[in-house]
Amino acid sequence: MKMMMTKKLQRSYLVKICGNKFANESLKVASYQPDIMGWIFSPKSPRQIVLKEAEAMIPLIRKNYQNISHAAVFAENTPKEIIDVMRMKGLFDFAQVIENADFIRSLQNNPIVTGKIVASIRVKEAISDHCLDKYGSVPFFVLDAFVENQLGGTGKIVNAKWIKKITKPYLLAGGLNPQNVAQVLSSVHAIGADVSSGLEDGILLPGRKNKAKIASFVKTVRKLQCATE
Repeated sequence: MKMMMTKKLQRSYLVKICGNKFANESLKVASYQPDIMGWIFSPKSPRQIVLKEAEAMIPLIRKNYQNISHAAVFAENTPKEIIDVMRMKGLFDFAQVIENADFIRSLQNNPIVTGKIVASIRVKEAISDHCLDKYGSVPFFVLDAFVENQLGGTGKIVNAKWIKKITKPYLLAGGLNPQNVAQVLSSVHAIGADVSSGLEDGILLPGRKNKAKIASFVKTVRKLQCATE
């Protein structure tokens, strides 16, 4: 995925579909060619995938859809667990980490993940670029809504007023679905949308994506144009 941007460039928003867990479901998602597919390794997530399964699925997707990038998503994993997953050659382009700034900066010293760490931040108050500086150098951020004792997949949308000053590149996550994504993206300065549960059929089927919802979401976002500075 190319993150190069030029002043006042008009381009489509990026699409990241997260929580891919099952082989057939993942191939279905890939067929709609999102920019990024997310694979969750957090022991706290109902969409957790084991490395062996990811090793079987991602090479097949890469063979057929070379333009899709892949992000391993971590929350409450140890540094060793993160590095062990990321050292698997040819699997992951990014390590999306939901942890505090000290944890993320300490990881950046490891050459296995240098330049690949995406800081995922749960927003609970107004923040600025200065707030994000403490996470070190990252290719982009993921901004999600904060919900006590939950690490994501809450269906809650970030308060647009809290992130209106952010100019650093970020994907917006939290509560997005085919019906609201256009309106929500128009209210912020994100470079793309990160979605998981919004493409599913309910909390009883985590990881099972709905084909019609995927098609509608991707089509809607691809029609939009975002201006980058």
